[in-house]
Amino acid sequence: MLVLSLVTSIGVVGFRAVTDRQDKNQALGNLFIVRDAQRRYASLNDSYTPTPTDLRAIPANLTVSDAPSTNKNSVSMAVGSRGTLALASLSENGCVTLQVPPLSGPLSRQTEQRDSLPISVLCDARSALPSGEYQQTPGPPSDALVLSKSSEISSDSQSALNSGSLSDFADLGLGVSDEPDSSDPAVLSHDGEQYLYIPNQSGNYVSTPDSIDASPDGDIDVRACISPVSWSSQQVLVEKQGSYTLSLTSSGALRLSVTSGGLSSTLTSSTTVSLSPLQRGCVRVSLDADNGSGAATASFFASPSGVSWRGLGSPVTTSPSISIDNTSSPLVLFQASTGFSGRAHSASVLVGNTVRVSFDARDCGQTVCISASGESYTITRSSSGLKAAVVDRDMLLFDGLDDLASVAHSSTLDIGPLESMTVVAAVRFHGPISSQCPIVSKRETDSASFSGSNYAGWTLYINSLAKAASSIYDGSLNRTVSAGSSISYSEPLAAVLLRVGASGATGVQQDGSRAVSIDGALSAPAGIAVPVEIGKLGSLYCPMEFYGVAIYKRDLSISEVNAVYQYLRS
Repeated sequence: MLVLSLVTSIGVVGFRAVTDRQDKNQALGNLFIVRDAQRRYASLNDSYTPTPTDLRAIPANLTVSDAPSTNKNSVSMAVGSRGTLALASLSENGCVTLQVPPLSGPLSRQTEQRDSLPISVLCDARSALPSGEYQQTPGPPSDALVLSKSSEISSDSQSALNSGSLSDFADLGLGVSDEPDSSDPAVLSHDGEQYLYIPNQSGNYVSTPDSIDASPDGDIDVRACISPVSWSSQQVLVEKQGSYTLSLTSSGALRLSVTSGGLSSTLTSSTTVSLSPLQRGCVRVSLDADNGSGAATASFFASPSGVSWRGLGSPVTTSPSISIDNTSSPLVLFQASTGFSGRAHSASVLVGNTVRVSFDARDCGQTVCISASGESYTITRSSSGLKAAVVDRDMLLFDGLDDLASVAHSSTLDIGPLESMTVVAAVRFHGPISSQCPIVSKRETDSASFSGSNYAGWTLYINSLAKAASSIYDGSLNRTVSAGSSISYSEPLAAVLLRVGASGATGVQQDGSRAVSIDGALSAPAGIAVPVEIGKLGSLYCPMEFYGVAIYKRDLSISEVNAVYQYLRS
């Protein structure tokens, strides 16, 4: 009767508010439990730990992990690069978060911050870290056979260091030989600043639609900062077709072409840009469309950073004065089909000292870049071969034509009867994928068949439905399992092959979701004398951004896979 009276007096809505508040308070209380456990750990170790198993006195009914929270009795935990502790727990009406300042440093003077995330997003502690502070993750399990990531490439040896137990001979080798050739994936290093890589493959470029700001009709100042494969080859940097073009000539001179009244005028610097291949530099041309003498004058400049400029020879004059034609063409930057190849950093169009449009690769997502001046730039990628890449970390870029990497054969990397294995690959795809795309394989084959059972081994791949899939073959039987949903193009992906020998289970994991199939009759025998191949199976090749691979001779939990994946992408 007391409960009924309470509901009657405050109403159903009010009662629900009370229970929601109680649920939120319980979730917040669990965050305090984990915070206090972290403080006890820090009193002995001088820092917070990203490893949940390091914590003591956690109640048995409370789960602490580095994965997103799924209910009020689970806490997601992350430690940021500057020492901030972030916690999150899912309640009935949203995700409750707690941000705890680091023990030392400039952020240590801040106060704890309680907040919440909408229920529509993952309740992940990483989302509660301060802006710009990335997560410090627990290291991967130490019993890896192969643990190679693209950030540890040695250009001298054409290989990536293997930190696993097979490290004496099983480094990740690039291409088909120890010498650089066309079968090597492109090695893209991240030097602390994000950039856009434009490979020499037609179809890669950046563009923004026609606008008034991109269409000056008189004075114009056009600039670009690049690290090209060559400074002395014909290449277009900035172009509004039918209006103006900034380019480099085959000798390394800077050139401005403008169209006025349907007639084209070309002005070229009298000296060249003297920089080495892939050396960063900025170029600029400033056009005085009417110099007061019935003519137009172009002044050319170069700079190492785009801050201070030096002249490239004397100004160049043409008659008569110029009025640039206004066309509806988009503004296109760094178009591979016009010769550009390399790193693109920025480009801008000014009138006087006023920036009209500006592109900066640091403002790019994977498909769109939003500039400080508000315009949107679209990254267009080639339909075949190497695709443009936003380089936000070290990576290998596979062209899907003949690029591959491999790890030397070891019988330890085969799956014998009743043996278990986990293969984790950190990759990204910029679709579409319409046929099988092999990520990691160790399989006898003289064809590219994924469904046949005549050849023994295993394969982790993306199938023709754009789903992560794994296949185990024993020479007479095969078991193939695919994920329940398609991958998200342009998003990083954890693709995982699983084999649990004792139960005969074959599985695949796509990010945090697993699919498993049981087949006790299937047994993939050891002794397959072929290497582990990355990006290739038979005659099939896979276009992808590749961050690393790990192979374990046991079945890893989802949280262990997450730790491995974060390590491979670090």
